[in-house]
Amino acid sequence: MMTQAENNTRSSQLHHLILAGGGGTRLWPLSRSHKPKQFLSLGMNPVEAPSLLCQTVLRTEAPQRPLNDHVYMVTGSDLSEAMKTDLANHGLESLVSNVIVEPSRKNTAPAIALAAQFILEKTGGSLTDTILAILPADHLVADAAVFQAHLQQAEALAKAGYIVTLGVPATYPETGYGYIEVGQDYSQVDWLEAVRFVEKPNEAAAQQYVETGRYLWNAGIFVLSCETLYKALALHAPEIHNLVSQGYQHAYNQFAEMSNISFDYAVMEHAKKVAVVPMRTEWNDIGSWDSLQQLLTASPTQTDEQNNRWIQLNNGHGVAQDSTNCLVWSHTNRAIGLLGLEGITVVDTPDALLISKAGSSQSVKQVVDALSAVSHNSLHAPSSGLTSWGQWEQLIMPEEGEATVFKVTLAGEETLQFNPAGVVASITLLSGGLDLTGSSQQAILHQPLQHQVLSGEDTVYFNALTPKTTFLLATEATVFPLTVHTQVGANTVTAPPLVAGAIG
Repeated sequence: MMTQAENNTRSSQLHHLILAGGGGTRLWPLSRSHKPKQFLSLGMNPVEAPSLLCQTVLRTEAPQRPLNDHVYMVTGSDLSEAMKTDLANHGLESLVSNVIVEPSRKNTAPAIALAAQFILEKTGGSLTDTILAILPADHLVADAAVFQAHLQQAEALAKAGYIVTLGVPATYPETGYGYIEVGQDYSQVDWLEAVRFVEKPNEAAAQQYVETGRYLWNAGIFVLSCETLYKALALHAPEIHNLVSQGYQHAYNQFAEMSNISFDYAVMEHAKKVAVVPMRTEWNDIGSWDSLQQLLTASPTQTDEQNNRWIQLNNGHGVAQDSTNCLVWSHTNRAIGLLGLEGITVVDTPDALLISKAGSSQSVKQVVDALSAVSHNSLHAPSSGLTSWGQWEQLIMPEEGEATVFKVTLAGEETLQFNPAGVVASITLLSGGLDLTGSSQQAILHQPLQHQVLSGEDTVYFNALTPKTTFLLATEATVFPLTVHTQVGANTVTAPPLVAGAIG
C-alpha cells in the first residue's frame, strides 16, 4: 500500500484549473453578466452557502498542500475583479495571484491553453509530469472526498496518456446535457474507455440512452497531462499551440490571434484514447431553474406541505393556495401569492421577474436573447445584494444625467472603505450613526441628516456606530462602481462591487 508521503509525492503535480468565464444565462434574472452563476450562493442552503466558485475551490483541498500551490482560475477581463472580490469575501485571498485573466473573451480551448502555459512557467513543471484537472466553476458535488478519489484515479490514467473525463450516471432522460457512450455497463467498474461523445439529444434519444445503461452525462470535467494537451493542440489547433509554445507572455499578447474554439471541438472530438471515470456521488450543474428545483427538493426545511419550495432572501412573505410543486425564489420583500398553480417557477428580483412552467427553463436563454436584442439593462448587474457586511438595493433607476440612489444597510459596527473613483457623491443617513473619515474631511453623522457630500477624489471610511445603520448613497454617474472593504484586524476583505446605472 502506498504511504501518505508517497501519495503526496505522487499527487504533487496535479493542478486544479477552474474555468470561470461563463455567463449562466439560463439562471436569469438571478444570474447577470456582471455577476454570473459562479459568483452566486447556491446549493441545498443558498442562504449560508459560499459562492459556487468558492465551493469548487474548497472541494479541491488536500492535506499538507496549500490551495495556492495547486488551484488556478481562468476568467475574462470583465469578471476578474468580481472573481478576486469573491475569493477575498470567503477568506481565499491567497488565490488572487493564481487568477489568469484572458485579454479578450474566447472559448475554452484558448483559455485552457493560456492557463496551462501559466501553470507550467509558475511551477517549473514538465509537460509530462504536470497534470491538469479542468473543472467548471459553477457545479455542485455532494461528497468532496469521493470526488477527490475520482480525480486521483483520473490522474493515474492521465499519466498513462489518457484524456480522462468524469461521467455522471444518467438516471433520467435529460435533454440539457451532452452524453458519453461507453461499451458496457459501468455500474461495477472504476473506469472504462469512451466510445463516443454525443451532443444534447432530443427527449426520445435521451430516453433510449438511459435505458441502455451505457451512457453517462458529460459533466465537463477533464484530467490530462500538459504533454497530451499540447500534442492535441499541435494537431488540431496549431495556431494555439504555436503561440503558447513561445511562452505565456507571448501567448497573452497574441491572444486575439487564437481560434475561438471550444476544448470539446479542438481536443475531445479528435481524441482516440479517452477514459471515463463514473462519478459515485450526487452532481448538479445547476444549469437551469428546473435543475435547481430538483436540488432543493431534497431540502425539506424549504418545502411546504404542497411540495412548493420557497427561497426568500429579503424577508418576503409567501402564501400558496391550491398550488403544488412550485418554486419561488425572491430577492425582494414583496409578498407573493400562488393560486391554483402547478409546477410554476417564480424568480422575483427588484428589477426583473421571471415566471416559467416546469420543464421549460432551458428556454430562459430565449428570453435573455430577446432582452439583449433591445439592450435591456436587466441582463447586466443585479439591483440588490446581500453581503457579509449587510445589504444594498438600488432605489432609483436613472435616466441619462439623473442620479442613481442606493439604500445601504450595515449589519454591524464595521469599518467600511469607499472610493468614489473621481465621482462626487452624497450620503443621506436614515438611521443609526456613522463616523465619516477621509483625507480631506471628518464628521460624525447621526440621523436625521439631509446629506453629506463626498469628494470625488477622496477615499472615505465609514465606521458604523450602531448595528443596522442605514443610509442612501447617491451619485450622478451613469455607471458607478462602489467597492466596500471590511476591515478585519490587519486584513482587508473586499465585498462585492455595487454597480450603478447598469440596470433599468
